[in-house]
Amino acid sequence: MSRPPDSQRDSLLSRRQFLGVSGLGLGAVAFATNTLPAPVVEARTKHRDIPSVPPQIEIPAAHIEAAKSHAKQLADDAKRAWSRADTSSLDESDSRILKEGPEKAQNQINEIPPEPGNPRTLEKIQYSAGVAAETLGAAQYLNDEYSEKDYETEASKLRSNVESVTNRIEIECDDPHEFLVHVGRVEYHLQQAAGFSRRVSPPEDAMEAGEMLWNLESARRDFEDGKRLYWQYRNGLENPKSFERELTRNRKWLKKAAETLRGQDDEDSGGDLPDNAYRQIRGRIYTHGWFYGRNRLNEAERCKKEGLDVLAAVATAEARQHFLAWHHAENRVEVSEDAERIDAKLVFRAKRAAVNELQNAIDGSEERLFTRKLLETAENRTDSGDSALDFSEYPRAEAYGRYLLGRAHAEHANGTATKLTRW
Repeated sequence: MSRPPDSQRDSLLSRRQFLGVSGLGLGAVAFATNTLPAPVVEARTKHRDIPSVPPQIEIPAAHIEAAKSHAKQLADDAKRAWSRADTSSLDESDSRILKEGPEKAQNQINEIPPEPGNPRTLEKIQYSAGVAAETLGAAQYLNDEYSEKDYETEASKLRSNVESVTNRIEIECDDPHEFLVHVGRVEYHLQQAAGFSRRVSPPEDAMEAGEMLWNLESARRDFEDGKRLYWQYRNGLENPKSFERELTRNRKWLKKAAETLRGQDDEDSGGDLPDNAYRQIRGRIYTHGWFYGRNRLNEAERCKKEGLDVLAAVATAEARQHFLAWHHAENRVEVSEDAERIDAKLVFRAKRAAVNELQNAIDGSEERLFTRKLLETAENRTDSGDSALDFSEYPRAEAYGRYLLGRAHAEHANGTATKLTRW
């Protein structure tokens, strides 16, 4: 599978990013992010402040060092494997990206100080591990050392481990839903691990083998981070009350933010939020919107620093769509306020309804001529054989959608990113 050079490569939403979104189990949101030009959505949607619930949990230095050790080992293994690889079958740009991967990962790891961190620190380490793993997987394929059986075995083991820890959390934690949301990124880690590890298919070439190993090692990093955070919560480490205090503080912030946002709607104003399943699911939506949206903003910042302007624009558009879809879903969870339990399907249907509403807003808006012009541009570039749209890797319609979204948002990326960062 060949990749276009950087100047063209950054105009597509990478398959890794696409898998990362769908791996969250947010099918409806993924649909929105891949079809709706963000400037149009922004123009046709009433602005609402999104409650900010920052992760306050401190990650111990020992946890940070363990994560760095995993990433360093991948970088070292990748260097050795790459030194033995016959790269003659690779495009020059692919070969350069893979060759630089281990050193790039090592430099990023070295920039992280040996001290306590936060969930963002773990994200940086995970990204470094993925970069190194991509080179390692490609090198293994080129050296005839890639084993589909070993990959499936590791993926199966990871799925089993994720299920075991998830079940333990549900059984042992007094308030599992709020625990999973508020202790940094535990639920995100576990869902990512489960989602990535299910995508088991034989790689077609070295680049795909590298991408598959990136996914697997990212999932492994997710799982290990989530498991450590869980045991830190259960064991308390040096201060058994530290997590309890932070959880309480986050719950108070969340409730205050939820009450403020709810008060903006006349039909929902007045009254206290009930302390039951109804309130919990509303709060869950608010907080997930923040975590998923911030994650895509982090990716946008990373792409921007690397000069991948259109990929940065796409990631920013995704963040915007996460914020919008999750907020609109909050208004569509049709459940009585005295409900003791809420089926996950209701939440999914709420999100889908929100996405449909956004789609209808665009279809019926004055900006529809703008979207049609973008589609024509994408079609013309495709028909002219533009190498940025590689149909051996992306289906025709998917390439249309990705180019359309990235191109639509590119001109507005800086302003929107600045606005979102202030939330």
